[in-house]
Amino acid sequence: MVVASGLSGCDQGSNSTPAVAGHDAGDPRDSGDPRDSGNVGAAGAPADEGLPLSFSGDRVTNAELDVRGVLFAESDSHTAESMTSNLTAPVDAGQTSACIKGTAAKVDQFSTTCSTRMFTPPATDCWAEFAGPRIGMELNQPSLTDPAQPFDASSLKGFSFELEGAVVPPNVSLLFEIEANGKVFCSGGRAKLLPGTNRVLFEQLIDNCFRNYNDPLEPTVESVKSELRKITWHVFPNEKSTVPFDFCVSNLRALLE
Repeated sequence: MVVASGLSGCDQGSNSTPAVAGHDAGDPRDSGDPRDSGNVGAAGAPADEGLPLSFSGDRVTNAELDVRGVLFAESDSHTAESMTSNLTAPVDAGQTSACIKGTAAKVDQFSTTCSTRMFTPPATDCWAEFAGPRIGMELNQPSLTDPAQPFDASSLKGFSFELEGAVVPPNVSLLFEIEANGKVFCSGGRAKLLPGTNRVLFEQLIDNCFRNYNDPLEPTVESVKSELRKITWHVFPNEKSTVPFDFCVSNLRALLE
């Protein structure tokens, strides 16, 4: 993954063909799946009374929770050719949102890179080669020169945040992910991310996002929330087409148990 160049056109913020979690674009099962009941990752969801995680430049903080982290933007080398971000150094200390803009490259199984298996490190397969862009956040990293450490989120049940911009990708192409205990848990079809206020609970974030539709649900972040490592908003690519994106994340809040 590479860091993006400077932002242009996105709000700066002044003050495999596996379907994710078994869903595909236009899949009628995206509405009415009983396992999606209680999904509250939706535009217009009410603001929570959780604790705000303040964005200031490329820093994210909350004294009460002892959050001392960093914000960053990254992408695969192919998407990086078009991607811009307001998180590229030097970052304006006055900005209060994290933004990325560009086009996620299509997962090209027939590209020279994939057919010869000469992947760009650290990628080891074609899906990692065309991994797509992310807005990322470490919760326990005092500075970029310090190693990131686990963050104990035992007192939390999830996060809320706002998504806004000219092109917020459709929910099938936008994942909320948490890395913990060496695994990546994601929203998949259980918490659909939409423009506006979104609320995602740890119990909605599952391990093994690429399970078959009828497989039992995997463990959730609830089982490992004492050792969170990284949070990301991931524009997920596909084999059929590129995915344009131009959006910002702001007003992040930690939801208390």
